[in-house]
Amino acid sequence: MRRALVLALAFASACSADQVSTTETTTDASSSSETSETTAGSTSSETTAPTTAGTTTDETTGTSSPGTTVDPDPTGFEPPDAVCGNGFLEEGEQCDDGNDVDEDDCSNACLVPCGLEWTALEPAPTLDSEISGLRVVRDGAGNTLVAAHLQEITVDEEENVIEGPDTILVIKYDPEGGQLWQQVLSDGDGDTNVGGLAVDELGDVAIVGTVDGADGSDIWATWLDGQDGSSAWTHTHDGDFDGDDYGMGVAIGPDGDPIISGQVRDGDKDDDVFIRKLDAMTGFEVWTSTWSGQPDNGYSVDAGGPVAVASDGAPYVIAEEYVSFNTVEATLIRFAADGSGPEATLSPLADGEVHKHAAGYIAADGAGHVYFTIERFGAAPKFWLYKIDDTQTILWERDRDDFQDGEDDWYHYGIAVTEDDELVVGGRRINEIQLEDLSWWEAWTSRLSADGDPICALVLVGPTEGLSPADLLVQAVGAASDGGALLTGAQALEGESMLWTARFRP
Repeated sequence: MRRALVLALAFASACSADQVSTTETTTDASSSSETSETTAGSTSSETTAPTTAGTTTDETTGTSSPGTTVDPDPTGFEPPDAVCGNGFLEEGEQCDDGNDVDEDDCSNACLVPCGLEWTALEPAPTLDSEISGLRVVRDGAGNTLVAAHLQEITVDEEENVIEGPDTILVIKYDPEGGQLWQQVLSDGDGDTNVGGLAVDELGDVAIVGTVDGADGSDIWATWLDGQDGSSAWTHTHDGDFDGDDYGMGVAIGPDGDPIISGQVRDGDKDDDVFIRKLDAMTGFEVWTSTWSGQPDNGYSVDAGGPVAVASDGAPYVIAEEYVSFNTVEATLIRFAADGSGPEATLSPLADGEVHKHAAGYIAADGAGHVYFTIERFGAAPKFWLYKIDDTQTILWERDRDDFQDGEDDWYHYGIAVTEDDELVVGGRRINEIQLEDLSWWEAWTSRLSADGDPICALVLVGPTEGLSPADLLVQAVGAASDGGALLTGAQALEGESMLWTARFRP
């Protein structure tokens, strides 16, 4: 029997008691009965006609929320109707604490806060193929859009491996997890890799990524019709200097035009942060800016990361600034709404010491605030989360210790702002049974108030077939229209990997 374990970690707020309550719900993957226990995270550019490949489909792959059906009782006995609030866990309930308090660890609908609403799985073309969600966003109608990495790999009867190019798989789900359409995007015969995904007010989709070019990789962007995923235009950028250019992020400005970010090779030993505004109707360039740190020993290899646009129209890019061979600073860069600048930079962890920090993720709310994260990899991985105002003043900060539970290894893979200006954070963690030498990846998500106080959190364990659960390899985080979390990545179980997307309740 396939089982999925849901562990809800209800964080205590700043004004509550120190003890944190935990609700654990075990759900059969076929939507059968549940049990629960309650105890005390001048360059060259080109805009072309559509290059979308693939077909459109209306096949539904999502599953509904758990606990909706039960197997017939062989004795013929029909259990009584479930009554939420009677203190007994019954069919259709994730919890039942026997009270009428709606804001505790079990709602008056007998649902766990931040609990799982639905998951959707998309199989790869073959068992050897690679597939994983890399970006996830919502649109104004409550639909979910996912941009995934897809590479078809086949092995013939003589065990010859045939690898197709890297492509981008885009899928749109309705609010209940039913698939509306999917498209496979590819720019010619080379590799096409996703870097960013955004949706405008009408539901149309902007994607930025990286494609193979004549002298290295090029920045690539496309605009999709939200109704069917067809491409209206594509835009490519190849810098003056031979080398690799990368598309890393895209955001929609207040005027509806997309702003893309990345990095460009600007000379020998010189990479710059790149940002460009495009016209949403045509894909033509509106303006372009670059940024470079101070060279050290002839090197200035700065790396651009994702972008967010503040409510005043100013774009922010989180970047990696090369300081020296042993030091890389994660630096937030603010440009003016017309692309001039930069107006300000912020490196909150710069202390003159040797370290290498990486650009994380970035999001903006409707009140002029920007959230961003910084990561440290290696033997002692960590992440930091910051909220700033329009003067780049840090309003509050959090780090991994504010999210992780116990000694597990927790990693974050994105942040997103809800319509109520709350913040969703999420990623994955390693769990293990040391005595049996077993380990697996679990998904986690947490929602914070605008003041940075925890509202709710949850750890999701994949279905089990064998000795350990499936790996839930989260790669991206978004926020649903109702404030719940969106996660995407891959589910790996018994040698099979599938694109995995999940929506959680607020």
